Amino acid sequence: MARWTSPVVTPGFAFTELVASWNTVTPPGSWVEVSAVVVCDDGRRSAPYILGRWAMDGETITRTSVPAQGDELASVVVDVLIASGKRRLVGWQLTVALHRLQGTELTPEVDLVAAMVSALPDRRPALPVRSPAIGSGVVLDVPSFSQELHVGRYPHLTGGGESWCSPAAKAMVVAYFGARPAAADYSWVDPSYDDPRVVHAAAHVFDAGYGAGNWPFGCAYAGELGLRAFVTRLRSLDEAETLVAAGVPVVASVSFADDELTGAGYATEGHLVVIVGFTDAGDVIVYVIRPPDVALPPPPTQVNW
Repeated sequence: MARWTSPVVTPGFAFTELVASWNTVTPPGSWVEVSAVVVCDDGRRSAPYILGRWAMDGETITRTSVPAQGDELASVVVDVLIASGKRRLVGWQLTVALHRLQGTELTPEVDLVAAMVSALPDRRPALPVRSPAIGSGVVLDVPSFSQELHVGRYPHLTGGGESWCSPAAKAMVVAYFGARPAAADYSWVDPSYDDPRVVHAAAHVFDAGYGAGNWPFGCAYAGELGLRAFVTRLRSLDEAETLVAAGVPVVASVSFADDELTGAGYATEGHLVVIVGFTDAGDVIVYVIRPPDVALPPPPTQVNW
C-alpha cells in the first residue's frame, strides 16, 4: 500500500459541502481509497473521512461508500462530505491510498484527484431568465440509451433498471466519446438485452453501500475507460452551454415538479439527465428517462428552463 496526500487547499470562501472525484486505472486485484480532512473556520482539523473505496473490478474488494461517519465538524452522506450544523469549512486535503494484493506487481494508476466545494444557500434562489448564448443551436450527437428497458433485469444491482438513470447517462456519454467498453467486457450480459453497455455501467458503478447513483463512482468508471471526468456544480446554465459548445455533454443531477420540465411528464426529487444541446432560443435539450407507464417520444426532449 502507498499513499499520496495533497497540500491543504483553501478555496477562498467558507464552504459547507465537498465532493471528491478521481480517475484511476485499477487492474484486477488492486484498488484505491480516497479520504478527506477538512479545516474548520476556527482552525480545527478533522479526522480523515473516507469518501469511497473504488475498484473497476468488483471481485477483489467490495466497491463502496462508507456509512456512519460523522462528528461535530462534519459527516459523510454517501458521496458528499457535509459540515455539521452551522459550521463553515475553509480548507480541505485529500489522500489517495493505493492498494494491491501481497506478492503481486499490480500497480493502480492515478490520473486525476480533485474536489468540488460549495456553500449552498439556505433557500433556493430565484433563477434569471436565460438568453441565447454561445451554445444556442448546438446539439451534440449523443446516443440515447434507456434505463427503463432494463427494469427487473439484474435486480441485485439496486433492483434493476428502474434506478439506473446514472449508469444510463454515463453509458451515453462514454459512447459519445468513443470510449465504450470492449464487447468482451460485457459478454456476460444476456445477449437478448438491448443496450448491454448500460448493464456494464450499472455493474461497475454499483456502490454496495448505496446503489447505482454514486456521483464520484460514475466519474471513476469513465476514467477507467480513458476519459477525464469529475463532479462539479455549475453556477448557471450558461456554464453548461459553454461546455456543450465545446463538444462536452453534461450529465446533470436535477429535481423538478410536474410542471417544471416541459415534456417530461413526471416529478422527481433527484434524477440524472444528459444535457445534449440548446435550441436557437436558448432552451435546454436533454435526454430524460420516463416511468414505464408514460409514453416515450423520440429524443431529445426540449426543456424550457
